Amino acid sequence: PLAARLATERRDSECLALLDRNVAATAAAATLAELSRLDTEFHGLIVRAAGNRRLQACWNVLEHQVELWITQMQRQREAVSPDTHDKTVAAHQEIFEAIRSGGSDKAETLARRHLSGWAETMPFLR
Repeated sequence: PLAARLATERRDSECLALLDRNVAATAAAATLAELSRLDTEFHGLIVRAAGNRRLQACWNVLEHQVELWITQMQRQREAVSPDTHDKTVAAHQEIFEAIRSGGSDKAETLARRHLSGWAETMPFLR
């Protein structure tokens, strides 16, 4: 959520273009593995756009673990409800639109909801 806020405040045309391409690629993802990779990339792009060295350092350490976690959670969710792709794309599109429009409060709120949504979907995370 903090990275989404900072990315909104510090966004530039390169950041917006990369996020836009990622969301489009995510929408076109044909496999769950591709979806997971692009999902992780989306979050990494936001961290990079935030321009905060500490957040970037944390992401650099955790990126591969996050990708493994996202992959596992998406597989488990897909087994319960086959809407993983659509929900991921919709959430990322919403966050991207908030960043693009300059709504830092909204981007932070949407990012927080996106992350906490996993606890609602996957009861064992509560």
